[in-house]
Amino acid sequence: MNAIVCLLFLTTLPFDAVHGENHVNQVPCPGLGDHPFEKVCIIPDLISQAPEEILKIQFLPSGLTLDNGNKVTSEEVKNAPAVVQWTADNSTLYTLSKSDPDATPNRAPLNHWLIVNIPGNDVSRGDLLMPYRGAHPPKGSGFHRYVFMVFKQAGQIELTKELQAKFLLETNRPKFEIRNFAAEHNFSPRPVAGNFYRAQNTDS
Repeated sequence: MNAIVCLLFLTTLPFDAVHGENHVNQVPCPGLGDHPFEKVCIIPDLISQAPEEILKIQFLPSGLTLDNGNKVTSEEVKNAPAVVQWTADNSTLYTLSKSDPDATPNRAPLNHWLIVNIPGNDVSRGDLLMPYRGAHPPKGSGFHRYVFMVFKQAGQIELTKELQAKFLLETNRPKFEIRNFAAEHNFSPRPVAGNFYRAQNTDS
């Protein structure tokens, strides 16, 4: 009976709310809640709690500023953003991540960027584990969600050979769960800040 009720509920929702703008890989989700991360199912796909604030992300030379889900072209975001800002404590270390939760049919996120040990919000002084990658969704896969998040660290992350080996190659990008990384290093499960954009393959 419960399964029938759930099915009826899902079928009454707008198509985009259930399927994430026709995305072929996104797990069906009703998109309930008021926060932008809830509306497009970043919660629960990547994390369980909404960020405390909006992460300021700006790309140059276009001047493109992210606004929790604006649709962009791959060209606009091919290089790492020039501006990444959040309300930070200069005596605290942070981790910055970017993930694509729509990379595979089984919702195994792709790691697009990972910097740890950022003092305050000076990203340039952090330790790069995974280089930045723009938006390269496969043709016909619909809009992908590309999610930036900042987490407050419990302390310095030691860059052991074992840790760095996990991020050496392009083949290390798939199946990266930022929530697991956060748990392993005792981050708060709630991001300090977050933002995202959506992009699709427009190649003819």
